[in-house]
Amino acid sequence: VTNPLTRHATVTAAAAATVDELTGGRFVLGLGSGESSVRVIGWKTATLAQVRECIELMRPLWDGQWVQPDGPSFRLNFATGRRITVYVAATRPKMLQLAGEIADGVIMVTGISKESIDYGLRNVETGARRAGRRLEDLDIATGVYCHVGDRGAAMKQAQPFAALYALRYRGTERDFGVDIPDGFGISTLYPDLLHAEDWQQAIEATNWVPDHVLEAFTDEFCLLGSGEDIATGVGRLASYG
Repeated sequence: VTNPLTRHATVTAAAAATVDELTGGRFVLGLGSGESSVRVIGWKTATLAQVRECIELMRPLWDGQWVQPDGPSFRLNFATGRRITVYVAATRPKMLQLAGEIADGVIMVTGISKESIDYGLRNVETGARRAGRRLEDLDIATGVYCHVGDRGAAMKQAQPFAALYALRYRGTERDFGVDIPDGFGISTLYPDLLHAEDWQQAIEATNWVPDHVLEAFTDEFCLLGSGEDIATGVGRLASYG
């Protein structure tokens, strides 16, 4: 998944067309707001309008059309004319709705409970209807944290993610009621809490996450345990549609 800011839409369009050609049309382009890759360089994440503009610029380029977004007109040499599949990664309602409106698919990072999946699907469907489409017209993927192995040890590996959600959703039910230490933030570890270079250090730095909160978080966002446990979880997700 890339974003409209660290790579310009023309660069992404050209790269996507190349990989799509090399793979015989099997390429899927993921696009999101750039939460971590953008914040780590001090920028604000992409707006809904910027995500929309990026997709609306790339599609005519893939068709071989001339475009003129900022002055001189240009086109993508050797465009095949194939419409490359675009998935939008989304967590919050407005981005989920935008995905439903303009994307070919959506990567919902909303959680794995029945309630979380329904929340995501409702918002995607709202956007789809706005564009005269149905939910069935989109491919739906679920973003989920996964770790195969002993459940207790796997939960500990997930602890920095639980801290991240407490920070990201402070003041909502998705902060799981965690008291965040003064001065602790997403950028406390390099390059950020989600992609910490030293994961053991990230675990040690987030030991303030209570065990009951960690268990609640992993139940809501993670598939952990043996291969059989995870296969069962995937089957449960499939049963939700």
